[in-house]
Amino acid sequence: MKRRKNLRIVPSTIYDKQYYLHINDGGALGRQDNKLSPRLAYMAKLADIGREDVVLDVGCGTGELAFHCAARGAKVYAIDYSKDAIKMCLSKRKKMPKRIRERTTFIHGSVTTIDKTNIPGGTINKVLMTDIVEHLYPEQLEEALARIRQLVHDNAKLFVHTAPNLHFYSYGYPIIRWSYPVLRHIGFVKALIDTKPNWKGRTSLPKDPEEGSHNKQGHVNEQTPQTLNKMLRKTGYKYRTWTLPFLRDVHGMKISIIYALLRIPPLNLMFCSEIVSIAQKEGRDRV
Repeated sequence: MKRRKNLRIVPSTIYDKQYYLHINDGGALGRQDNKLSPRLAYMAKLADIGREDVVLDVGCGTGELAFHCAARGAKVYAIDYSKDAIKMCLSKRKKMPKRIRERTTFIHGSVTTIDKTNIPGGTINKVLMTDIVEHLYPEQLEEALARIRQLVHDNAKLFVHTAPNLHFYSYGYPIIRWSYPVLRHIGFVKALIDTKPNWKGRTSLPKDPEEGSHNKQGHVNEQTPQTLNKMLRKTGYKYRTWTLPFLRDVHGMKISIIYALLRIPPLNLMFCSEIVSIAQKEGRDRV
């Protein structure tokens, strides 16, 4: 596939070791013990990786999903354009059992340039794109999806997670911000809000939900379900897309009940902040 020229790109240097230790996924991966964060665990369960799978992990970060897939018996190709991310992956892999080391290949590079020289063409049957869509300019995302489509097996499935859902920021967040003086005194709600680093410890929430956030640098293509579907359709995929409330490490019966309620229409249109999609090449029987 011929590479498109002059693609805009977010500088890879903003995704350094400090980012992965303290900011990525709300700081949930800071221990670097390969434990999956709630977001990664959700995507791993959704993809249902097994011994017969050949996985492409796009924007692998520090390798939690890649190592999880390998532990389940899959062959994994993991790519990230951050030098620090790949260094951290390789450092962790050295300490892994031989069976994990043999099943994982880490590639320093961009998803917009991968081809059959990097990865055996036609062998990939599952692709994980967890929290990378929002970091790619629209033309980058189009290029990446087109390349992946040409690279993978005809029956391959693409598992996408992206956040935030812009509908949440437009409609749900203003309500939360307005009611925050009360909400911050409710323990489990405060614990949930504090999982977003730039909201933690505040007595009031900012008008701009990303004020003071690292996302101001890296989020160049935030989505709604409709815009994600449009891009998938444009690049030759059929899809099934839905939304979720914050996937964070906060548990309990109360939060479970609230989350169940927030997923009911029309509340899900306002209060579900994360977008998930399963996509497959157009022309296949089902998604």
